[in-house]
Amino acid sequence: MHPNDLLPAMPDTITAATTVKLKRSHAHFPASAGWSLKLTLAGKVVVTFASAASGNDHLITMPATGTPATDDLGPGVYEWVEKAVLGGEVYETDRGFVQVFANLEAGVGDQFQQWAEKVVELIEARISGRVIDGADMAAYRIGDREISNIPIDELFGILNTLRAQLRAKAAGGQFARQVVMEFTGRGLRH
Repeated sequence: MHPNDLLPAMPDTITAATTVKLKRSHAHFPASAGWSLKLTLAGKVVVTFASAASGNDHLITMPATGTPATDDLGPGVYEWVEKAVLGGEVYETDRGFVQVFANLEAGVGDQFQQWAEKVVELIEARISGRVIDGADMAAYRIGDREISNIPIDELFGILNTLRAQLRAKAAGGQFARQVVMEFTGRGLRH
């Protein structure tokens, strides 16, 4: 996105700690007549951004930093609502949902490691009989069962399922089943 780009509508996705600029036009609520817009995002936190007038249009800037700012937003799905305001009159003009992606620069440790990745590490440690950095294997649960009490063949099944989920995520959400082929000389066996 170019710094001078003004989006005509709320995007489907934004990234925390990045600037988003909107140019909103409402024939019934022109900025030149004193109307202003406020845009509220509600999810892990609630933040509200105010508009500035530009002729009849409303410019809404969601800055990367400051108060309020997109760096206040944690990752997740937020509901948003836009309202036109003039004195005591308030009208809802638009609403929807936006996916907020994490600011990767703000991450620490395994904060952005997926749950499936963490469980794969634990299952692999259990199968191989080793311990990970003092992890309490007896206390780790998957559903209603402790990992130390799940039979090895079930652990392999869970491990394969989680690995497939991680491959799908890495492939952009496409759930792909791994197929192993072997050439036997008399045709194809899989």
